[in-house]
Amino acid sequence: MRIVKWLLVALGFAAAAVVALVGFVFWDAAQNRGWEVGYYGQYNWMRHLLLELPGVEIVNERHTHDVVLEEFEFALMVHGAPVRLYFSEPDSVRTMARDAARENLRAWIADELAAAAPVTPKAYAQARPAPSPLEGSNHPNATPR
Repeated sequence: MRIVKWLLVALGFAAAAVVALVGFVFWDAAQNRGWEVGYYGQYNWMRHLLLELPGVEIVNERHTHDVVLEEFEFALMVHGAPVRLYFSEPDSVRTMARDAARENLRAWIADELAAAAPVTPKAYAQARPAPSPLEGSNHPNATPR
C-alpha cells in the first residue's frame, strides 16, 4: 500500500512538472521579452549582436512563427547603406560562440555591402522585406531558398 501511495505521489509530481513545462513554453512564445534563451532566444541574440556593431541600425525586422522560431530577417542601415540579413534554421552563425558570431556578422555585412546595388536610404526604409533576400548572396551562411 505504501508503494502505491508513493507511486501516485511521484506520478502527480511528474504530471504537474509536464503541465508547468508546457505552460511555460506557451507563455514564453506568446511575447518577446528580449531574452537570449527560449523561443525568441536566437532572434534576440542576433539582434543584440547586430546592435553592438558600430554604425549598424535596425530599420525593419521580421520573423516567422512556428513551433520554433525558424526564420528571421533584419533590414539594416550600415553607415547609411541598406543591408538585409536573412537567417534560416540551419545557419551556423545562430549557434556560434558570441565573439565568432559577431565577427561572422561583421564579415557578412561587409560582403552584402560589397555586392549591393545602390539604393536610396529613404526608399530602403520604406521597402518591405523581400521574400528571398539572400538570392545572390555570397556569404557562407547564406542559404537561399
